[in-house]
Amino acid sequence: MNQNLVVIGTSDREIAGAVRSIEILGGGFAVVLDGKVLSSVQLDAAGCMASRTWESVRDDFIACDEAATRLGCKIKSPFMIMSFVGLIAVPDLGLTELGLVDCKTQGLMDVVLGDDLEAKMVIDAGQRAPVRVCCRCPSHAHDIRKIMDITIA
Repeated sequence: MNQNLVVIGTSDREIAGAVRSIEILGGGFAVVLDGKVLSSVQLDAAGCMASRTWESVRDDFIACDEAATRLGCKIKSPFMIMSFVGLIAVPDLGLTELGLVDCKTQGLMDVVLGDDLEAKMVIDAGQRAPVRVCCRCPSHAHDIRKIMDITIA
């Protein structure tokens, strides 16, 4: 099981605040703006389960999703998607402390995407191959869809 912390933010300060919030919770999710926790889900059992009722956890998840939406997130259920980003055994990409991993080849990928997709390469056992991108977003409601390899969408 992978217990890597996945944090998305607009500044190092906001990211550090989110990490501190999750540490205080004993694991879970947090939405932070200007150093203030807007919403959180406490997952205090091994950082991936809760000691509270499922209804209470569900309500907190909904509140976190709504807080992320208010901050401009266009992805439905972003925390559910983020919870799988650190896994390297699922169909497309995984993010670890070593870098971005192509789950199929288990090779590391370049994490910077640009207009010149052909220039981006997967590094797999010393060999290089073109990048194939998928984001795990069920609706693909954002710009990464334009540069994705639709054969794995």
